[in-house]
Amino acid sequence: MPLEDNTHCCSKPVFRLHNTTITPRQRAMRRTLFLCVFLLVSCTGILLFADYLWRTQLYGLKYAILALYTILFCLISFLFCNGFFGFIELRRRGRRNSLDPGPPHDELADDVLPPTCVLFPIYNEDVCRLMAGVKTVWQSVQETGRAEAIDFFVLSDSTRPDCWVEEEIAWYHTARQLDALDSLHYRHRPVNVGMKSGNISHFLEQWGSAYKYMVILDADSLMTGTTLVNLVRMMEAHPQVGIIQTSPLLVRAETFYGRIQQFATSLYSRVFAAGMSFWQGSEGNYIGHNAIVRVKPFMANCGLPKLPWKEPLGGHIYSHDFVEAALMRRAGYEVWLAYDLEGSYEEGPANLVAGAWRHRRWCQGNLQHMWFLFSGDLSLISRCHFLLGIMAYTSSLIWFTLLLFSTLVVLQFERSGLSLIPSSGFTRFLNLSLGQHGALLFGLAFGLLLSVKIFGLLDLCMDRQRLQTYGGFLRCLANVLLETAVSILTAPVFMLWHTLFVITIPMGKGVKWITQSRDPRQGLSWRQAGKTHAWITGVGACWMLVDYWYNLNFFHWMLLINGPLLLSIPLNKLLSSLSAGAWLRKRGLLLTPEERKPPSELLILDESERSLNAILEAFPRPAARMAVVDPYLNALHVVIQRQTGACVTMPGAEDLAQMLQEDAAREEAWIHELLLDDNACLKMHHSVWDRPESMLADDWKELLDVYRHSCRSHFLFSDVPARD
Repeated sequence: MPLEDNTHCCSKPVFRLHNTTITPRQRAMRRTLFLCVFLLVSCTGILLFADYLWRTQLYGLKYAILALYTILFCLISFLFCNGFFGFIELRRRGRRNSLDPGPPHDELADDVLPPTCVLFPIYNEDVCRLMAGVKTVWQSVQETGRAEAIDFFVLSDSTRPDCWVEEEIAWYHTARQLDALDSLHYRHRPVNVGMKSGNISHFLEQWGSAYKYMVILDADSLMTGTTLVNLVRMMEAHPQVGIIQTSPLLVRAETFYGRIQQFATSLYSRVFAAGMSFWQGSEGNYIGHNAIVRVKPFMANCGLPKLPWKEPLGGHIYSHDFVEAALMRRAGYEVWLAYDLEGSYEEGPANLVAGAWRHRRWCQGNLQHMWFLFSGDLSLISRCHFLLGIMAYTSSLIWFTLLLFSTLVVLQFERSGLSLIPSSGFTRFLNLSLGQHGALLFGLAFGLLLSVKIFGLLDLCMDRQRLQTYGGFLRCLANVLLETAVSILTAPVFMLWHTLFVITIPMGKGVKWITQSRDPRQGLSWRQAGKTHAWITGVGACWMLVDYWYNLNFFHWMLLINGPLLLSIPLNKLLSSLSAGAWLRKRGLLLTPEERKPPSELLILDESERSLNAILEAFPRPAARMAVVDPYLNALHVVIQRQTGACVTMPGAEDLAQMLQEDAAREEAWIHELLLDDNACLKMHHSVWDRPESMLADDWKELLDVYRHSCRSHFLFSDVPARD
């Protein structure tokens, strides 16, 4: 196996990955056991459903319904097995955590960490939240006493000029405040080629050889210093491991929808992730952030191919993380999920619309993975990850088609005028009426869908100390029931969204790599809710009328689907409500342990974001044009461009005289090019100050006056006098 030399390995490894001592025979036994339980549960449900169709005569569309149901039931059986074996794994006597406690830090004075970089790839993000997060992680790492080998990089792909300059301001202010100009770096990439994966590849090409490990965090990610340092030690103790993926928890949600997702992740993800670790073992997956990666094998083996055909199903790979994990496994390195490693956080979408847009991008990336299902040199488990990612979205289309075909079968039977005379099937020993048979099928499917929630609650109840962090059993049970009710109401809405994505993306309606909506306080207006959910309401209303007209019993069964669709506009408005989220929090509902007793990092993050926001709000706007006018900000921008090698000569940026006489409000088309060209940007600055004001457009005169009278940018350069 082509492993790199572990030259920086600790002399006394104290950290051990869970299950690394499992032999290939034991791993095969685990997967065989998982497969046997999966087949037992799946076959039971499928045979019961096939018998139900047989008792009502199997013909025509019912064959298609049976095939669709088989696929869906296999998926929910997999979810059950994942939760079941996760629960068993967490209860197993002698189980080791992903990290053994090890001796305290003061007993590891001779423990020298290898060079490690922490990367924040960004694209037109909220600058205050970003730099507050960077500052929080940096300070947390400093507190561990192991920060000498860890460098931080903010890797910007931002295309909005104002956002770009604000990033430079916030970075410089933060780096000076922390006295970290030698360890906290900023780089802006001239051209956004390859999106996030291209951003990281560009960094690795320039500076990757200087580091042994990289920890990748998103703009809304957070990781404690202890967790980050422990990840490095885990990699040091296990040179055969290429990626360790943490299981980040959602935090800082404020809307009703955000708090629901936050609670669900906090309670259920532990069991689900343990189940994933049970069967995948050292062939885990990677989600692209909140993970540590071994740099050398990543650079050597994880170059992404360009897919055949054209976008959206071909071209550049959107969900690059799944592919990179598969390529790392192909190279002989292990990929682990540290499911019980705490101190890893991220933020989620605040409303259904933001969540749907994020899922549209993920859907396109996962559908592209069809190309890798039949690749000849990938492991079977890697193919399973690809298949599960694809089915995460195509299952909605299958579910929708199943419901549609079921409706057509009911309409066909009602219009025939025949009477339903059920026959005895091959499960006659159960002695069930047709109604009881249908109720049994519904209960079985519904129970399997809820199994992860049930196992998560049971796991919590068996740890009394942990149960108290959720407010006790009764309060936690109420939260689970509330979360389950909301999940039932939103499931049909997401079914239609995902169905639309799966149908339209192969037709050429892909998505662009745009800024994600990460604001935890983002609400939704009635107009936005109506605009995005009007078609969903229409589908629900029409479907409900057809069911009511032809078969009242079927209408009642379909209320679980059509009801939420009909109410999708007010439902989305309610879930997007900040006041509803505040009402729940005030009454102690949906509170997670991180809210009841916040980690110090979350408190620091909140304070840092408020402080930085106040500073940037006082800075004159627009920021990009102030980078031309303000001599200190202009110098900062030019120096950053030159030191990071990001300068680009833009031929059109030399026509300064024409630019200075134009209205500044119409300069968005060329201001970005001007900022890319260091010489042109510097020359433009001198021209603004040296030209007579009569030769400047009114907007440029106003910007000069703003600078002369405020000089608010000098918080960056408090020791430098202002220019007259």
